[in-house]
Amino acid sequence: MNVQPHSGSQANASAYAAVLQAGDTILGLDLAHGGHLTHGHKLSFSGKLYRPTFYHVRRDTETIDYDELEAIAEREKPKAIIGGGSAYPRLWEFARMRQIADKVGAFTSSTWRTSPAWWRAAFTPRGTARAHYHHPPTRRCAARARD
Repeated sequence: MNVQPHSGSQANASAYAAVLQAGDTILGLDLAHGGHLTHGHKLSFSGKLYRPTFYHVRRDTETIDYDELEAIAEREKPKAIIGGGSAYPRLWEFARMRQIADKVGAFTSSTWRTSPAWWRAAFTPRGTARAHYHHPPTRRCAARARD
């Protein structure tokens, strides 16, 4: 786990720097579908330093299309698959994302925001991590430590 004392953007940048090289492909949730600027948007460091590709939310269910995510991962072979976002209010299927990542040889990265529900969803009951890297901003973790 990478714990940073600042914003989520800084936590994401340092986590990416630990495992990625400039030009590596990343796969994140499209900003227009609830993702985050640092998950590959062209105006962010991540969109300039890495080669971003995106997965989406299904229009009919308003949930992440994990079949599409898998197809994109198989086609694009990202070095990292990013889970988490700024405006996606549902639980993430981190176990499914890890299976997809293992299949294509990618790292999984879970970024999460205000609720420890993200933490509970990212870990199994025994505490075995489903994602390779978890990087919350500590200002949010400290504020929610008692949830």
